[in-house]
Amino acid sequence: MSMLLMLKEGSTLGIDGPPIDLPDTPSGNGKLTLIETVTLSSDTAEIEFANLQTDIYNTHHIIGELPVSGTDGNEYEIRIQYTVGGTRIESGNQYSNTFVQIKAGSGARSTRISTANFHLPREQFDDPAAERSTNINNVIHNLGSTTLAKVQEFRSSSHATAANSRQSIGGFMFNNTSAVEKIHWYTTATNGFAAGARLSLYGYAE
Repeated sequence: MSMLLMLKEGSTLGIDGPPIDLPDTPSGNGKLTLIETVTLSSDTAEIEFANLQTDIYNTHHIIGELPVSGTDGNEYEIRIQYTVGGTRIESGNQYSNTFVQIKAGSGARSTRISTANFHLPREQFDDPAAERSTNINNVIHNLGSTTLAKVQEFRSSSHATAANSRQSIGGFMFNNTSAVEKIHWYTTATNGFAAGARLSLYGYAE
């Protein structure tokens, strides 16, 4: 027999002894806090985070697993765009991408340096068609800043099968001085992200 216990911060739990106090821990002040988790129950074109709480968090951390769904073979990408001032930034080459992709086995490396209309967490054109899922680990600084010249990001993502794998590490810059309001994750795969795709957004106040 199993027992599920759900506790709120500040509540107590007493099992065979005196109660154990769970402290009240407000958001921020050096604590990594889960803001939102999105798990897809069906194929979906896009995952959006609109509750960034940039008045609290200086740094955001997005982790998860993004399988995609489509009939376009292996030629697909995962992309990010921002909404700023009520407008989704889709033009003007505001997004800079600089990263290295390392191929396991051969050890081959390729460097990507570009400006575009989106960030590129995943670029892959030459892996097996069955290789359709990417681990996401993306740290973003200064989304709420109205004074810093750029939003700064660091990313590491990977995708693999028994026969092949890729590891991408590097950084992004977003050339906009206003606070970011939303983050949009989308893919060029025919049917978008597959059911079971999952992203979690965390906030960290330094």
